[in-house]
Amino acid sequence: MTQERPESPWVPASLLRRALASGLDLILLGLLLFLFLAMIQAFLSAVPMERRGFLFLGILSFAGLCYFPGMESSATMGTPGKRVCGIRVADLSGSRISAPRAVARNLLKAVLLFLLPVSIVMIWKGARKQSLHDRLAGTQVLLRR
Repeated sequence: MTQERPESPWVPASLLRRALASGLDLILLGLLLFLFLAMIQAFLSAVPMERRGFLFLGILSFAGLCYFPGMESSATMGTPGKRVCGIRVADLSGSRISAPRAVARNLLKAVLLFLLPVSIVMIWKGARKQSLHDRLAGTQVLLRR
């Protein structure tokens, strides 16, 4: 007699769910950054105009590298946008990812942004619906059934 494993309550998330979650997260992150920049306006006025772009890019990069990996490696396994959309980031066995793996996933996502069309096709057509950065990081984005 063979023992059957119970069916997982999680399935690979669709491209649409992932895109919606990303949009919600970018809106939330944008609002948080706007509030942060409003609070440090006095400091920003002392920075020469030609250097403010670099400063903003640095703040944005730092915020993104704290927000996304921090949330994805937390007990909730996802950002607020992902939680609203009912999806989470997991390793290939469906377990929570470590902080270093979450950082690697998000750095790969940033570096491979120019290959976005390839990732879209991989999510759309692949059985596990993994993007290129997910495949390289050994992660997957899952949706509760």
